Amino acid sequence: MHIPAIYDILDDNINLSFNFGEVALRNLNFKGYWCNIDIFQTKPISAAYEPIIDINGKENRKILLYISYPISQKLPVLSFKNGYICYTPNQYKHYFLDCNISPEEYLQTFQSKTRSTLKRKIKKVSSSCTHTEYFKVYKSPEEILEFLPLAKEISDKSFQFQFLNQGLKYSDLYINEYLERAREGKILGFILFVEDKPVAYNLNPIYDGGVMIYYYTGYDSNYSEYSPGTVLQYKTIEFAMNSDFVNKYDLCIGEGKHKEYFTEQFIFCGDIYYFPLNIKHSFILISKVAFDNLIKVIKNTGKLFFNLDKVKKWMRNNLKRNK
Repeated sequence: MHIPAIYDILDDNINLSFNFGEVALRNLNFKGYWCNIDIFQTKPISAAYEPIIDINGKENRKILLYISYPISQKLPVLSFKNGYICYTPNQYKHYFLDCNISPEEYLQTFQSKTRSTLKRKIKKVSSSCTHTEYFKVYKSPEEILEFLPLAKEISDKSFQFQFLNQGLKYSDLYINEYLERAREGKILGFILFVEDKPVAYNLNPIYDGGVMIYYYTGYDSNYSEYSPGTVLQYKTIEFAMNSDFVNKYDLCIGEGKHKEYFTEQFIFCGDIYYFPLNIKHSFILISKVAFDNLIKVIKNTGKLFFNLDKVKKWMRNNLKRNK
């Protein structure tokens, strides 16, 4: 039996999105369990094995989601195991950084042109602030209470919230969780200021072994000319490498140029959903797979005739104005 190392298990809604690119056309929510996998302590698997968690027994089983389970080879999108439908839609390079080097050594891993560009972006941000430090770190419960309203304001203006509905969780339940983690020294908040205004944030939990996770993030797109996401990410990495308690910086699920920019280290992973086998779940998942395949065909056809990056930019700008 393959037993994963799990950071935590959350009893929460599991979202299944029908997306056209970055735009959610339809969202389906299910009650279930999120299992955040420790990718550094979990052995890669070659197939979607039966989940080790008894999901409320046979009579009332919930949906289970393993977030970023290390895999040794590409898994089938749909498979079946002992009364479950195993759905693995996302399989990707899960990027991370080893933080046991100095920032100076880390900068030397960049090409000279990239390094110069990064330093220029940092200087542009720092020069824009005349009354405020351009980068602040928040650790204690009191500091986290100061951080949260600033981060929420940024989050509400961010691409993640406006287009993906993935903003900073801000209910009393989550605020209490952040404060409890702050009391235990297991969460850090980071804010980047541009022109003396808060424009980008990261909120990163810390787990056993000194693993810091890139969890909640966002920036105000009105200040995109300053590359706030890039500058904040570098300053976060710099802080981690200068600290004596962060060993690895886990850049969380999914791929992207932003992550490739900062590291070449990765573990191949997949998000594995376990749905109890029934007619309803079978219909939903088969429809989802068919929809995703159709979108791939449309995208591949579009690449022949359009610059898709420009189309995405147009959609972001126009959908934002129409909200």
